[in-house]
Amino acid sequence: MIRTPSTYSDWISLFDMLKNHESDEDVVVAMERGTLPWQSGVAERFTAKMIEAVNKRLDDASDRFKRNISHASGESGLLQTLNSMRKELVLMKRVVSVNAIPADIRGKYVSMVTKYADDAQKSLEDSAKSDRTGRLRFLIRNHPVNRI
Repeated sequence: MIRTPSTYSDWISLFDMLKNHESDEDVVVAMERGTLPWQSGVAERFTAKMIEAVNKRLDDASDRFKRNISHASGESGLLQTLNSMRKELVLMKRVVSVNAIPADIRGKYVSMVTKYADDAQKSLEDSAKSDRTGRLRFLIRNHPVNRI
């Protein structure tokens, strides 16, 4: 079990684990239980490291999505790829929603992840417009990555 973070150093260790895709669920559960004295200096460094980790994960998810979508065979492959992206976005939303971050600041980061998810969904829907059968568009609309 991963230790619940209470110091800046504890949090940095968890952000590093997150960036490296190590024990995701355990890391996020520990983060959700964690605390941090929210004071000038520490707060700025904390949020910078958190955003760095979240951005890396979003970049990795985007790269993985592009790779998987090009190799997806049939509807089940597409659905698996969409679901994988949605799960990653849900996880990142949980990361930026931790109670250690004051509510007003937390809301900004949740909005950031939500906007990323909405933009990804719009991009997928726009790409699917060229599908003459309409099946791709149907699947993307009925299995949105932004339902987080």
